[in-house]
Amino acid sequence: TLPGRLPDVGRDGIEVDRAGLALHDLTPELATALKYDSRARGALILRMKRNGPAARAGLEPGHLITAVAGKPVVNARQAAAALASASLV
Repeated sequence: TLPGRLPDVGRDGIEVDRAGLALHDLTPELATALKYDSRARGALILRMKRNGPAARAGLEPGHLITAVAGKPVVNARQAAAALASASLV
């Protein structure tokens, strides 16, 4: 279950075509709105392609990515770069 309802952040976000999702930095305001710890950092999943790799892995919009392949990420740009080079099985 998601911590809270995903607020509208428009069409902003970093598209990660390879994983089939779009990411946004988790800001303190978004963290509060989603009931994450206000100190949490990472990449918030905004939207996903139906049946894309991320969807098949069980991820959903509103989930927070804090690490990729065991390596911490603190924002959407880092997560996108890590996903672009990760083995997506």
